[in-house]
Amino acid sequence: MKKPIEVRGAKKVDGNLRLTTEEIRKRKAAGIRKGGILIEREVKENQLSGQTLDVGSGSLRASFGSKFVDRGERATSVVGSQLVYASIHETGGIIEAHNPSGLLTFKIGEDWIRVPFVVMPERRYVSKAVEAKKQEVIDLVGSEISIGLKRRAG
Repeated sequence: MKKPIEVRGAKKVDGNLRLTTEEIRKRKAAGIRKGGILIEREVKENQLSGQTLDVGSGSLRASFGSKFVDRGERATSVVGSQLVYASIHETGGIIEAHNPSGLLTFKIGEDWIRVPFVVMPERRYVSKAVEAKKQEVIDLVGSEISIGLKRRAG
């Protein structure tokens, strides 16, 4: 003869698991947000301060930031700049004139230069920052998740 098994407190266990899952999600998101800020700081302090790119006007460094987006199951930190020339410094490439004269005009030192195009070398300031801080960000997210688990267990 089979006896039915009754699990006492199953609803409470299910509820605690849901709360634990939500706490872990929140802590993971907190770690990702902090990781974005960490990479932003690395770019500004160690890549755009003369190490990878020399400081000209400081506009690129001032424009660089991080934005955190939490969409429930997916949390993301996006780092970057809205300046049109930010990506060409990272990836390199050719800048061509798209004006009636067919020439780019810019100043180097005290001299004004006019040329049809400029070849920009690759100067990976974002990639270097991500690589430099990758393990620290991973550890930060793991630490935040551990905090969440300890809170639920405690």
